[in-house]
Amino acid sequence: LQDITDKLIDETKREVDPDTGLEVISLKEVSSHCGRGDGWVVLYDKVYQVKEYLEHGEHPGGEYAILRCLGHDATMVFTGAGHSKEALAMLEKYIIGILPRGERMGCYSDMMVL
Repeated sequence: LQDITDKLIDETKREVDPDTGLEVISLKEVSSHCGRGDGWVVLYDKVYQVKEYLEHGEHPGGEYAILRCLGHDATMVFTGAGHSKEALAMLEKYIIGILPRGERMGCYSDMMVL
């Protein structure tokens, strides 16, 4: 029984990105979190859990702007909407992980044109 328990614990451990210290989360897993109650989005290769943000109704463009992006990489939508670096900084508390290296777009918030 202990062997089975140890194996299950090992399988639930996530890889941690050595550069950021964030858990590595694949786009496939992100895509399974596409509902209001557990919504995730990717911005600049980082994964955000935005359920709490949606519950507070904080988005000035309305919740639909976020709901349509749940379960996806929303970097281009976010950038195209003209968000500021300050807007991205507001979301820092919602970061739960980062994409695996092979799935990253390599866009960084430093590249934002204001």
